[in-house]
Amino acid sequence: MVIAETDAEAERVGLAAHHRWASRIHHLVHKVGRPEHHKTDPHAPDSVQPLITGTPRTVLEKVQAMLHLTSANYLL
Repeated sequence: MVIAETDAEAERVGLAAHHRWASRIHHLVHKVGRPEHHKTDPHAPDSVQPLITGTPRTVLEKVQAMLHLTSANYLL
């Protein structure tokens, strides 16, 4: 989750950070020649680590929508 003064700035920072994380999560499976098994597209609904970015209001709306959709009772 990245919160910034503008949605565009949050998206830029978030995508850079998410790309770095995604490249690291598959390091060991690449090292032993195995296929990737985690979906890491930052905006895919079934991503293991979806990216939420925006202004405080935008992030609040996105989190509320995600909680409504998933019925989750916490975030990590």
